[in-house]
Amino acid sequence: MTNWFRGRYLKHTVQLLPRSSDTPTWKLIISQFNTLSAATQDCTVDSQFTQNSWHVKLHPNLSYQAELELHSLMQILHRFSPIPETPDTRVLLHPAPKFSTSNAYQLLTYHGTLWKPTEYVWIHTIPQNCKIFLWLAFKDRLNTKANMVNKCWSKDPHCPLCPALESADHIIQRCKNANSLWEKMNLLHLANHSESSSAFLQAVVDRNHSNRGIEPIWFAACAYTLWKARNNMIFERQNDNL
Repeated sequence: MTNWFRGRYLKHTVQLLPRSSDTPTWKLIISQFNTLSAATQDCTVDSQFTQNSWHVKLHPNLSYQAELELHSLMQILHRFSPIPETPDTRVLLHPAPKFSTSNAYQLLTYHGTLWKPTEYVWIHTIPQNCKIFLWLAFKDRLNTKANMVNKCWSKDPHCPLCPALESADHIIQRCKNANSLWEKMNLLHLANHSESSSAFLQAVVDRNHSNRGIEPIWFAACAYTLWKARNNMIFERQNDNL
């Protein structure tokens, strides 16, 4: 299985590098824009440069992230041009013989690009139930009122405490209970100005400039407490004092 994977899969996922003095530059560009993929397997860097300008032909169905990367890539490429006399050569992102399960997983998931919040969720010191909750919350997969309406399980999408639509981000960031909790922690302004709960956590980490890595732990505890308080109010008719 390993030999098949190495021979059949890896040779179709290698990146393109021109054999020239600018190789480090091209490799940096490749690592920065790693969700983009060529339209054909045998595509070369030189083939994308015609009539003294770049005409990059990529996979026809680009994701939103790939569209953003393509826009940034084109702004960088206009400063470069390939050297016609030097042929292209293909180089593995992980040079042989360094082949591992981890490398294979990275190649199989978003061309090696992992979802940023994962490093804050799957921490061994966070209890398992909090990890799963936080993952579902960041992906908006919790059974909130809004999601229950989308599933035709309910007709009321509104939060029982507020007139707003009840989403995971609303429960963690903007609900009455959330406002009370984050105000006590001097984080209310940051919560209200963050686009999503995952962006809120990232903003907390960036603001504290902490190397201890404790922010995701207490954030998971606080977010899970808000979810439990919401469930206690709906199912137990119990108002938790946060």
